[in-house]
Amino acid sequence: MLGGIVDAQRFAGGPDVDGKGWVPNITQKGLGDYSDKDLAYLLSTGSTPTGDSVGGAMTAVIRNTSELSDADREAMAVYLKSLPPVEGPRPARN
Repeated sequence: MLGGIVDAQRFAGGPDVDGKGWVPNITQKGLGDYSDKDLAYLLSTGSTPTGDSVGGAMTAVIRNTSELSDADREAMAVYLKSLPPVEGPRPARN
């Protein structure tokens, strides 16, 4: 009600709080077949396994995670892959 995180929807994506774009689902529902290695690479370079790249506020995240050690990025990837799948909201179609 006051803008807090809904535990059942944690990490499931939704409208960007800045009102510009959409935050992707980073649970198993959104990550799908990404491996730990894929995620660690994304956290290092900002490139997805499909050749796309992150944008918006995520570019600042990548700027920081690219400074971490490989082991730290791999640990983050393992954690993300451990999240249970959560069906998140979907962007409105225009």
